[in-house]
Amino acid sequence: MTKSKVQIRIVKIIALKIKTRHPAVMILARRTIYVSCLKLFSLNVFLILIKNFICDLKIKFFRFTISFG
Repeated sequence: MTKSKVQIRIVKIIALKIKTRHPAVMILARRTIYVSCLKLFSLNVFLILIKNFICDLKIKFFRFTISFG
């Protein structure tokens, strides 16, 4: 398993946990995983950060959708 395959697998797991397949989220998650791996974040801390960020993102996206919908 190469580094990128491991990253993609982790991204898929996270995407499933936060129940979204939005490409922007996947890209963001990939980048964040890379950074968090470098900084040796624990996965739990990372998941909490991602969940919080995704909640914010969903709210913003929801507002954006309403304003243009």
